[in-house]
Amino acid sequence: MAGFTTAADLKQSLLQHCGELTGGTSPYDTLALDYLNRAYHALLAGSSEFGVEIGDPWPWAGRTTGAVALAAPYNTGTLTLTLGSTSGTFSAAPAASQAGKWLKVTDRSEWFKVSAHTAGATAFTLDCAYTDDSGSGLTYNLYELEKNLTGTIIRLLEPMRVYKSTTNRDGKLGLVSPEVLTARWPLMVLESGTTPTAFCIVSETNGTVRIRVNKAPSEAMRLEYDYLPMPTAMATSPRT
Repeated sequence: MAGFTTAADLKQSLLQHCGELTGGTSPYDTLALDYLNRAYHALLAGSSEFGVEIGDPWPWAGRTTGAVALAAPYNTGTLTLTLGSTSGTFSAAPAASQAGKWLKVTDRSEWFKVSAHTAGATAFTLDCAYTDDSGSGLTYNLYELEKNLTGTIIRLLEPMRVYKSTTNRDGKLGLVSPEVLTARWPLMVLESGTTPTAFCIVSETNGTVRIRVNKAPSEAMRLEYDYLPMPTAMATSPRT
């Protein structure tokens, strides 16, 4: 690697090794930088082209600590819901948006996800038509089981950690697959009032990672995690 101090140096070396022109006229000039960035990301994530969770991460890749807070269950006021409708109404408008939370009406077995709600509004929308009897004055709980993590993340370094715990003795949340999480901790037997012990990754999009936990705490709770940040892509003008 002697003499390689810039992205332009790396790109010129790559083009030379491939027998290509290095003055910016090669048809692979732009692609060369794309290939370098792909290799760069794979190296930082653990040197695996097929999945960043397969290889071991590099300790020098910028390990960073992040934290998010899971909200306590929301249950202020009551709800009005109608059989066959996705629309619902809060008796008192929540100050914060409840979109993305899971709804459980008291003494009813079905679960629904709030797909849309605006802070300060009484109206909300469910992810599908309500399947139980219509009613008003319904008591309920809204659980925050999913959360977008802060930071632009190329790889999580599990386990996550929780310090406000009465039921998770070692304070760690292990990473499992979504299939394992839903099989071992289905919503119909969700334990509320307990500290999460596991999480899965719901989605990863351009460094934004969304997770889901396996249990619902009865109070707000901080989750801490370590991760490798997404590196800034190398960029360079054509080298002459």
